[in-house]
Amino acid sequence: MDAINKNTFQPPEELFLGLPTGIRSELLIRFAQAIESGTDPFKNSNLENLPIPVRWDFIINSLNTGKEFSQSYRQAAFEIASQIQEYITKAQDFEKEGKTEQSIIFYEQSIADGFLASLPYERLRVIYGKQKKYEKAIRVCKRYIEILKMVETFWQQYPNIRQIPKYQEEIKKLSTKMKLHE
Repeated sequence: MDAINKNTFQPPEELFLGLPTGIRSELLIRFAQAIESGTDPFKNSNLENLPIPVRWDFIINSLNTGKEFSQSYRQAAFEIASQIQEYITKAQDFEKEGKTEQSIIFYEQSIADGFLASLPYERLRVIYGKQKKYEKAIRVCKRYIEILKMVETFWQQYPNIRQIPKYQEEIKKLSTKMKLHE
């Protein structure tokens, strides 16, 4: 009994294209988790009259098949996340060495890729603020709000969503500073 028809799913390299890679990585993980969860044989009318051991065999088979099949989606998500994490690591290393311009390059790449955590957005906001490049700091805040709103469409409990008001307030503060320095 094979609960998963492998021909009904697109390969990971064809899924969620056009989205920032950070969000794509998260969606691939969620897709893999959905595949791994298998089906609920207790709601399947063809199985409800079968003995419990047969039902459990079906569940175990479904979960094993799902785990095996979902591996390519997990691998694709891991590769995307690893690349973005590499940008963050390089940016932090450059920043620690006082090489701000090099760190900006990698932080910028991570936000272009839609990294979900706030670190690169926060660091760029601070760096650009210190450099009095308020328009760039505002752009970074707007980008994070954009990413969080995209995430909210499929993951309403994502903890960083509650940071949207903070970044909206930062935009107001930065706009005021920008007007003062004109």
